[in-house]
Amino acid sequence: MKESKYLEFVHVEDKPKTKVWEVKRKALEISNDGISLGYIKYFGRWRQYAFFPHEGTVWNHECLMDIILFLNYENDLRKN
Repeated sequence: MKESKYLEFVHVEDKPKTKVWEVKRKALEISNDGISLGYIKYFGRWRQYAFFPHEGTVWNHECLMDIILFLNYENDLRKN
């Protein structure tokens, strides 16, 4: 997965069979932490990783594409 221009995918938890990542806005300044935008985690009913955005967040096509690329990458890893 290529690096995102605006987002960070931070691995936050290992569950028994899956992982959880926090999606953050990249920090604007070195001393400023990125703001949490949501989580990527396994959604059992769909048998794949899914994005769970925080309420009130707004997404443009570039950021959504980065989320899709990350989901595709992790879902492909899980299948193999």
